Amino acid sequence: MIAKKESKVSIKSTLLVTVATLLSACTAQASYAPNSKWRVSVSMPSFYPVFVTQAYGTNKDSEWVSSIHNYTQFFSSSELEDAQDWLPSYDGYGLPLSNFTMMRNRQISAVNELPDDISLYWTSLINNKFYQTKYRLTDDVKKLSSEVVSYKRKDGFIVDSCYRTEFVFGLLPNGQTKVFLKGCGELIYLTELKPEKVMDKDAQGFSAEDYKKRSYLTTIQKRAEEAGATLDPIPWDKVNKVYSNVEVTELN
Repeated sequence: MIAKKESKVSIKSTLLVTVATLLSACTAQASYAPNSKWRVSVSMPSFYPVFVTQAYGTNKDSEWVSSIHNYTQFFSSSELEDAQDWLPSYDGYGLPLSNFTMMRNRQISAVNELPDDISLYWTSLINNKFYQTKYRLTDDVKKLSSEVVSYKRKDGFIVDSCYRTEFVFGLLPNGQTKVFLKGCGELIYLTELKPEKVMDKDAQGFSAEDYKKRSYLTTIQKRAEEAGATLDPIPWDKVNKVYSNVEVTELN
C-alpha cells in the first residue's frame, strides 16, 4: 500500500512539474507577442539613397515568414529639402531618423508575435552593390518590445498603452547597417551590422548592368550638384552621423 501511494504521489508530482513547465513556456512565448503589430522602417542618406527589393521577418518556433510591403518611394523619401523641413541641421550625408523622412512599411499579413530575425535585401545605388542585412532579435530586445508603457507626447497628451515595435534600419553605401528600436517617444540604438551577404544581383534578379541602364545615378549626381555636395570620396565621418528630433539612447 505504501509503495502504491508513493508511486501515485510521484506521478502527481511529475505531472505538476510538467504542467508548470508548459505554462511557464507559454507565458514566456506570450511575453514576446506585444499587443501591437511590429513594422520595419528604412532610413538612408539623401546623397546615398538605396533601393530595398525585399524584406521579411521569420519566427522559427512558430514556423512563419511575414513579408513587408514593398519600399517604392525611396527617392522621394530621401529628398534633402524634405528632410531639412523636419531636421533643419541635416546635411544630406547622415541618416535622417524622422517619421517623415523614412520609408515606414507594415507587414502584408500582420502578426503581433515578434520575429526571431528580420532580413532586408537592398541595393546601394551610388555603386550598384547588392546586400542582405539580417538582424537577429535578442531576448532583451524582445522583452523591451513586448513591454507596455505609457508616455507623454510633446503636446501634453498621455498615451496609456504603447509598445516599441518599430525596427529602423539605417542603410549605408558600404553595406553597413545601423539598427534602432522606435516607439513611445523613444529611439533606441541597438547595434551596427555588417552585411550578411554581398551578392551579384538583387532579390529580383537584376544585376549592376541593369541598374546602370536606369537614371538612378544621374538623379543622385544632380541632387548633390544642386546642394554643392561632393559624393566621392565618401565622407564617412559625416555619413556615420544620425539626425533625429528625439534623443537617441542606447540599449542598456
